[in-house]
Formats: sequence, C-alpha cells, structure tokens
Amino acid sequence: MTAQRDAYRVSVKWADLVEVRRDKLGGLVPLDVMVFSRSELEPVDARGKVRRSVPPKVTEVGADRRIQVGVYLRDWRESPIGRAVAATGFQA
Repeated sequence: MTAQRDAYRVSVKWADLVEVRRDKLGGLVPLDVMVFSRSELEPVDARGKVRRSVPPKVTEVGADRRIQVGVYLRDWRESPIGRAVAATGFQA
C-alpha cells in the first residue's frame, strides 16, 4: 500500500503490519492508525515533484512506519483495505 504525504511517499507491505490502533489526530479527533515494522520512502511531494530527501523528522518520530488510514478513507473497514487488514489476522 502506498500513501502520499506532503513531502514524501511511503510504501508498506501487508506482511509488515504489526498493529492497528485507535489514536487521536491533534489530540482531539479519533483516528485509526496502521503500524508497520518497515517501509520504503520516496522524497516526492504531493504535486509529484521529486525532492532531495525525506525530512529527518519523519523517521525520528516514526511517521515512516505509520499510516493514519482514516485520513485517506473514512470507512476503511468496509473497503479492500479493511479486507487486507483482516486477511493478515488483525481486527479491522
């Protein structure tokens, strides 16, 4: 699965999924987060422009291994993403 962020693109494999948890965006809005053991990062911005590098803070805070799935797809449990998560043995 690939997610595009403002300053980079992150790609993960379902086999590397380690946790699906409920978190809060900005400390207020409940949000589901998928956590992976590893990922691949590309320094590409949201407009497709290649950047020199991924900002170091991304890996420092672990954002390179987390996808806030609710931001991209509100009802993700009823989508192919939810079925893929369930197929890994995690509760979607």
